[in-house]
Amino acid sequence: MKNIFLLGVSRSGKTTLAKMFREKYPIYQLLDCDSIRFAYKKSLKKFAEFHVNDVGKSCEYQTFISEYYVGTISNNKDLKYILDTVDLSIEQALKIHSDEIIVCFGYANLTITEIVENYKKYDDTNWTEEKTAEAIYKKANRWLDVSNSLEKACEKYNIKYFDTGTNRKKVLNEAFKWIETQNSKD
Repeated sequence: MKNIFLLGVSRSGKTTLAKMFREKYPIYQLLDCDSIRFAYKKSLKKFAEFHVNDVGKSCEYQTFISEYYVGTISNNKDLKYILDTVDLSIEQALKIHSDEIIVCFGYANLTITEIVENYKKYDDTNWTEEKTAEAIYKKANRWLDVSNSLEKACEKYNIKYFDTGTNRKKVLNEAFKWIETQNSKD
């Protein structure tokens, strides 16, 4: 079994897939970078200016996540990990471990309005209730740009990309099977 990187935009199904995989394969430990990011953001005021997943740009937080992951897996070689993050680019993930399974998720084929509808549909933390409509639409526009950039980067580096904008449950099941197939190759 290999470690798994689940990269992509918010509300694209990364955490859902990680939980599905962990349920079937309890050997996997989930490294949920959302929780780590919120703690990091709360403790460092300058981090509040950072926009998550500035594709192709590096920052202290992305370096921190990379080092955290490397340190965790090197100290626990008998365990396997799923890294669920919006915070690393494909290039950064490949620098950490190119022999891991790297899968990306986005919704490059949706409109901004459809992305906002999906945010609300899959909002299990109620964050959309705390934001203004303008802030939600701004975030949706940003994530659409990131989805498009991510899809192009996946093509460039031959990384599997899943668009979860429509038929999300079906696409996540396809991603699950694809990861199982990659794991069975060794």
